Amino acid sequence: MAEMEIRVLDCHGSQFPGCGFTGFLIDGRILLDAGAATSVMTLEEQSQMDHVLISHAQKDHIREPASLADNLCHIRRNHPLTVITRPR
Repeated sequence: MAEMEIRVLDCHGSQFPGCGFTGFLIDGRILLDAGAATSVMTLEEQSQMDHVLISHAQKDHIREPASLADNLCHIRRNHPLTVITRPR
């Protein structure tokens, strides 16, 4: 069985010094929820991501996709970033 690496970027429902919104990085390439991505991850780490999975549309889960997209526009990537969410 293959191992999976899960990095907790942050996991709070509110933001204040030392605590940020929800985000988990899976195997360095998949972001589960995007409350904390650009505020925690280096630009190099962001450039390695392939997919963003959004579980639901609450602020603490969707705060940073726009910032992530903006950052990735300034990096030469050979593949798109896929964002997956459930239909409304």
